[in-house]
Amino acid sequence: MELNWVAFTLCISLILIKGESSFVTTATKNEICKASRIEEEQCGSYAYKAIKPLLIYMELMRTEVENHDNITSIKNSEIEKQQLKISQLELELREQINKGMISSKDNELKQLQQKLDQKNECETRIEKLKNYNNRTAGQDPEIKELLKKLVDQNENVDAIKSKEFQKQLEEHKKSIEEKNQQISKLQNDVKQCVMKLEDPKQKPIISCTSFGDVPGAHQTNFSNYSFDVLCDTETAGPGWTVIQQRIDGKEDFNRSWTTYRKGFGSFDGDFFLGLEKIHRLTSYKPHELYIHLEHFNGDTEYARYQQFAIAGESDEYQLSISGLGGNVTDMMSQFNNQKFSTYDRDNNGRNDVNCALENLGGWWYPAFCGWGSLNSKYYDSHDDGQYDGIPGLNPVKNVRMLIRPT
Repeated sequence: MELNWVAFTLCISLILIKGESSFVTTATKNEICKASRIEEEQCGSYAYKAIKPLLIYMELMRTEVENHDNITSIKNSEIEKQQLKISQLELELREQINKGMISSKDNELKQLQQKLDQKNECETRIEKLKNYNNRTAGQDPEIKELLKKLVDQNENVDAIKSKEFQKQLEEHKKSIEEKNQQISKLQNDVKQCVMKLEDPKQKPIISCTSFGDVPGAHQTNFSNYSFDVLCDTETAGPGWTVIQQRIDGKEDFNRSWTTYRKGFGSFDGDFFLGLEKIHRLTSYKPHELYIHLEHFNGDTEYARYQQFAIAGESDEYQLSISGLGGNVTDMMSQFNNQKFSTYDRDNNGRNDVNCALENLGGWWYPAFCGWGSLNSKYYDSHDDGQYDGIPGLNPVKNVRMLIRPT
């Protein structure tokens, strides 16, 4: 390495000497030039070897510079692209901001317009209301009269609807009662069939005691005499036969002698079993009597007589009754030993007065007619009470006469 630097130093010295040789003569130059070419050749060989690493280094540096320039160019291109994207994003952001501001302003304007419209509408309604109040100020009496008529009409409609509903309800109740009676009758028929199968010598059925706790219509059968009866298990316990019932006043009890002998009405409403049937029952076996009364104010009373019977038609169905019990004043003893009277057959012992005609119902009237006939005229409310009512001045809403073997 030191030799190379020596050669390099020598070469530089020769160059400097060559520069100074312009001051010498031509002859001298020729001599010197000859010697110089030899030296230059030697010098060049040493100089190349000395500067070759420098040339290689310079080449590497040039290559690195070119690569760096290429990289710089690429980076600059990428930077330009990113700047372009940034510019585009800034432009889009500005547009969005502008649109958002416009949209926000539009919304605010719409809200303000809506509020303004609402205000105008309210003012219009207020103005219309004022005008309406001014127009109707003088029509208040007419409007009140129309409202009163409308209320009255509504009340009438409600009353009509209520009556129709009540009528339908009564029809349904009647239908249910009829079905219940049919069921009871069928049950009774089944029981009788079973009894016939179990005992060829069928026992006589003379009262509701044979049917236990089964209410409703049943058939009696004794002494070659058979008819339907209504059994009551709720009023005073099981086994009672209803011989008279008044619950709604729809049945007229001012009937003839023949009608009272056969009986009339229906088990689901007002009815009288019939004098002949009652006679057959009470003459076949001793019976007691139970009378149930319900007044319009809701009070209930009852009377229970230990002995009750009526004679046959030849004796004018004369009444025999005794042994009072219960919470009501005795009203039946006055009729004891009296014959039955109707408007067409007077048996009360007076020629000047027909008590049945006076009281509008057949009964066992004494000579003075008495009070408390349960077949007298039926009144619909307590306020309608008269002397000919049931019984007298304290009208009865519901009444039942029940008998049972003792």
